[in-house]
Amino acid sequence: DTEDDTCGRLPPLTEGGQTRTTMDLATQCAAFCGGEAVPILIGGRDFGFNQSAMDTVCINSKLVQTDSARVDQCLKDSEAFQQVGISVAAFISSLTEVELAKIGYETAVRSKLPAMKAKIEERGADIMDYADIDEKASAYAAFLRNEVFSEVSAASAKAMDYKRALDKMIDKAEALKVSVATATAGFDSFLANCSQLFTGKG
Repeated sequence: DTEDDTCGRLPPLTEGGQTRTTMDLATQCAAFCGGEAVPILIGGRDFGFNQSAMDTVCINSKLVQTDSARVDQCLKDSEAFQQVGISVAAFISSLTEVELAKIGYETAVRSKLPAMKAKIEERGADIMDYADIDEKASAYAAFLRNEVFSEVSAASAKAMDYKRALDKMIDKAEALKVSVATATAGFDSFLANCSQLFTGKG
């Protein structure tokens, strides 16, 4: 009898506690094997097996193959798409950064437009009126370059932020591409090699 011959001979879980039950044994086994293990009940309340008999079922039997390396590889393959999820999240985050950087750059440039327009209205006509005929074009170009467009230089930091965000997005897109390729190979391996019941040795 499992309750008497096995559980009854085990020390209580706590000092002075009650005798263990088959449920206590199951709980202990689950704690030992971990949450990802698949329990296999061998025997029952009224009958059981010794260790060698259990080994004929659990180790290299017709029911269960024993291959620790294969267990490790299948666990690794099963996690393949977890990395894809991480890469997708990183890529989406980089898209958000690009959008925010774009808005920041556009805002910085837009804020300078009134000052640029005012300078053109204030001095543009004078430069065209007083410059020599053969120098009007070059004088006006120099005016735009040195006095008007220089206003945009204050937005150059935002432009660099925008460029860095774009570069980061490209890197994350490439990482996602590599992650999907790796995950596809891992998933194919999982389907091909992990469809049988097998275990490792603890």
